[in-house]
Amino acid sequence: MTERAAIAWTGSLFLVAMVAAIASNGLMVSIIGADDYLAQLVARDTHLRLAAVFMVVNCLSVAGIGVLAFHLLRRDFSVPAVGYLVIRIVEAVILLLGVISLLSLPSIGEAFVQAGSETSIYLRELADHAVNQNWYAYNVAMIFLGFGSLFLCYVLFVGKLIPRLLTLLGFGGYLLLGTASTLAILGIDIGLIATLPVFLFEVTFGTWLIVKGLGGKNAEFTE
Repeated sequence: MTERAAIAWTGSLFLVAMVAAIASNGLMVSIIGADDYLAQLVARDTHLRLAAVFMVVNCLSVAGIGVLAFHLLRRDFSVPAVGYLVIRIVEAVILLLGVISLLSLPSIGEAFVQAGSETSIYLRELADHAVNQNWYAYNVAMIFLGFGSLFLCYVLFVGKLIPRLLTLLGFGGYLLLGTASTLAILGIDIGLIATLPVFLFEVTFGTWLIVKGLGGKNAEFTE
């Protein structure tokens, strides 16, 4: 694979990861948003499994971004490149653990429909525990993504590989994401608004990589 192709693939994976994350989140909110979601799990089994597929696609994309970024940056920025690779792999693994916890929900939902009142309470607690595990996995992964992606932003800024304003958006967005996820785990949830700057950065950055490539020290990547 040429370096230009690797850059284009990296940009594409940023976009794929974002689309997969949004799709999986939308499906999960529609499934577990209702108070009686457990009773509806059997009927919505396909939606849940589709959400899990999108989550796995996101995990694979995240890991792929780390591998490709390492390939592109290791020559001039070996230490940050290794750091970013490790962070992305850890993020992908943690997110995957969250997916695994959700895959227990269909069987819990089926048992809930057939259970008596006393067992139903236990099953509801079990289902809520699985959902909470996924929530914690997501926020821990976002802590790694938020603070770990500062490695990437540092490289982009120092190497002048993309416009400085875009890099600064990345710095601010990832810091906000990491801080917000840390606060969420501590009980202070400021909501999805904290993800907006990262969303804007990653969509713009991914598109930039596909269309423009990288400049600065790696200007030859765009040829």
